[in-house]
Amino acid sequence: MTDTPMVAAEVTATRIPAAVQFSHPREFAAELRRDRAEVHRGLVRLSCEYRPAEDPPCQELSVIAGYLVDTGSGVWQQIELRHPCGPLWGLGHDSEVQERAERIRSTVEQAIADAGLECRPGRLMTDRR
Repeated sequence: MTDTPMVAAEVTATRIPAAVQFSHPREFAAELRRDRAEVHRGLVRLSCEYRPAEDPPCQELSVIAGYLVDTGSGVWQQIELRHPCGPLWGLGHDSEVQERAERIRSTVEQAIADAGLECRPGRLMTDRR
């Protein structure tokens, strides 16, 4: 066996049990601090997500973050944050929602740095059909 880091395809090929999802950034940050030694490749993904809302053309803006943690025996667990920031309607109120999302994103980014981990853009995706 080599010392090279596992790539995404290898992580996907391992067993990933149910994900743990947080909606509050402080809870996510606390879990991240506890897990920091087992975070896969020391990487945490962080991004904003825009989802269509029930009332088009409105979109819901959320801050999302995620990482994989090694639970042992080739089993990886996905840890996620999904923090809803509010609806975007294409009106003046949108700037408040976007500012809220930026504050949350900055808070999470700082928690990642404080844990000594690397923050990269994007969303952690696993095949959970």
